[in-house]
Formats: sequence, structure tokens, C-alpha cells
Amino acid sequence: HQHRHFPTGSAFAQFETQEGAQKCLEAAQEGPEGGGLRLDGRGLRVDPALSRDQAQQLRGSSGGARPRTGTRNLYLAREGAIRPGSQAAEGVSDSDMAKRARFEELKRRRLQDPNVGVSRTRLCLHNLPKALDTPRLRALLQKTLRQNGGPPPRIKECRVMRELRGQGQSLGFAFVEFEAHEEALGALRRLNNNPELFGPHKRPIVEFALEDRRKLRLREQRIQRGLVR
Repeated sequence: HQHRHFPTGSAFAQFETQEGAQKCLEAAQEGPEGGGLRLDGRGLRVDPALSRDQAQQLRGSSGGARPRTGTRNLYLAREGAIRPGSQAAEGVSDSDMAKRARFEELKRRRLQDPNVGVSRTRLCLHNLPKALDTPRLRALLQKTLRQNGGPPPRIKECRVMRELRGQGQSLGFAFVEFEAHEEALGALRRLNNNPELFGPHKRPIVEFALEDRRKLRLREQRIQRGLVR
């Protein structure tokens, strides 16, 4: 089949007994001291599955079927998020957690626009040292993301954003685009909140970049006009 399917971040599990399912639900509940079920440091949300009839009734009571994310890829918007008090937040400085909260709020506001979606291959890297330029960032990525001595992922774009005035000082963030979604996802999970890159008190904040479909269409039109000429 020409279409490729990728994980959406959810799964179904069926237990042999109702008692086993109930124990799983109880184990997944987080208490005031944390706890719950975790996978690679990320808390798992566990809910009892609905039957087909229950799901149809729920859709009917909400006035129709749940809107699909379609090409907006909204399921990727939470990738890389770290909740305060979670295991992944241990050791993260207060200033970094405040930055994360601010970036999440900005992203939430932008995604209210139906023309804005989440890229599958382009990452936005925040909280970068001001002395880090594009060549050094690309070299760091190729070194960090190389696995078991194999080739590094294919990077299509790597650009540290800079001020337009003066000496063009770094703005502390960059965009990195990969050839494939799997490469971008693997890079996000390897780089995000990594204390080994810039030190434990200034960790990279990595998320999938947002993209405005209107701007993408304009760019494609300019490219097409250039090809025609």
C-alpha cells in the first residue's frame, strides 16, 4: 500500500479477567506523590475502552462524529511536553519549566487557527546557547543522533534563527527538518530535555514545528512560477 501509517500514541489492551483490567486501572492512577504507569519516563493515561454501541451513543450525544485531525497532525502537538511534578521534570530548572509552559501556551493559541498544523518532519529547538551557530548545531546533531556507529539521520534543513539587525545575534532557537518522520521523531526524543548537551540547567526544549498551510501554498506557488520561467 502506498500510504504509510505511523503510531498515534494510543493502544488497546485486553485482559483475561475483569479483575486484571481493574488492577491495571488502579495502578495507572497518579497520587499526590506521583506514581502511575510510565514508559520511558512518560506517564501513561489508561481508560476503560468503550463498546461499539457506547462509542456510537457518545458520538450521537456530542452532535456528530469527533473531528479528525486530518493533515494538521494534532496528535504530534503534545510530543515532547513535560508535566510539572512528573519523573521527566526531575532536575529541570524552574526557568526551563517556565519556558516550557510559555511555549505550550503559545502553541495552544496558534493551533486554534484551523490553517495551522503540526509538521511531521520539521522540529523547533528552543533554549539553545547564544554562541551556538548553524554549522556547530548541525555537527552536534549528526554526532548526537548517530546510532551504533551507523549513519546519522538525513537533515534537509538546519538553521539557527538570528536577529536581523546589528551583528545578527542568535535568538536562541533553531529549525531542523529531516527527510522522514521517523527520523524527526527519534531526534526529538533523543534531544528533548537532554542534560548532556548544554548542561543540566539549560536543557533543549524540542517540539514539532507548527506550519501555516497558507504560507506553504504561497511558497509552493513561488516555486512553481520559478520552474515555469
